[in-house]
Amino acid sequence: MNNKKVLLILVLTFVVLIAGASVLYDRLSQEEAPDQLVVLKPQTTKPTTTPTDPLTQPTDPVTGPTDPATEHTEPPTQPSEPPTQPTEPPTQPTEPPTQPTEPPTQPTEPPAQPTEPPTQPTEPPTQPTEPPTQPTEPPTQPSQPEPTAPNFVVYDADGNPVHLSDFFGKPIVLNFWASWCGPCRSEMPHFQEMYEKWGDEVVFLMVNVTGHGNDTQADATAFIQSGGYTFPVFFDLTLDAAITYGVSGFPTTYFIDANGDPVTYAVGALSAETLQRAIDMIR
Repeated sequence: MNNKKVLLILVLTFVVLIAGASVLYDRLSQEEAPDQLVVLKPQTTKPTTTPTDPLTQPTDPVTGPTDPATEHTEPPTQPSEPPTQPTEPPTQPTEPPTQPTEPPTQPTEPPAQPTEPPTQPTEPPTQPTEPPTQPTEPPTQPSQPEPTAPNFVVYDADGNPVHLSDFFGKPIVLNFWASWCGPCRSEMPHFQEMYEKWGDEVVFLMVNVTGHGNDTQADATAFIQSGGYTFPVFFDLTLDAAITYGVSGFPTTYFIDANGDPVTYAVGALSAETLQRAIDMIR
């Protein structure tokens, strides 16, 4: 009986170990991290300047209330001197008015204004004759800043060079992958789904790191064809793209907005939800 109990315990222990190893293997093979996005360019909000800057009026005291009133310290001078008008009698009643003795001169002389026409109507305004100079010079404000995403060169299936800058002006999903990479293979169906959904609005650059490891262009092409994937695939034959973006693990995905600025990136296989959330950040 003791031997049977020991054997049963060993069998149960072995089953538990196998089950735990299977779960761990599934998690490592998927390597999906929903919150693995690293934000490089947060969403810009326009802050209002009034809350951030303290009001200067309360800090500077008003000079009127802080200084004692000087008007009350000095007595008014007008009440101290009596008015001079009552002391002297008016002179008008003593002398008769001279206006009635002399006839008015205004009726004898005609007004000079009607004889001379106004000069304003004779001279046209000078403003319409000179065209404004502002429309002749184009404004400089609409100039857009330079893209911050580093440029690189990769090659299409026919060997033609393709630059990242060729796609500036639209949102870009830049994915580095290898055909021997298990996590890369696991996320490919999600990229195909998003490409079919957003391919007209977002550029998908699926860059195979052909010069890394044992991966070849033929192996990468065979994997794409076997999976029935239709998104564009490019080949990093000289590792220019991988070195430029410091790619050290696969897969690595960068999300670049239409201005050519990297917004976020992730290392490891992406779930469909995380991929959709990152695309929403650059749309």
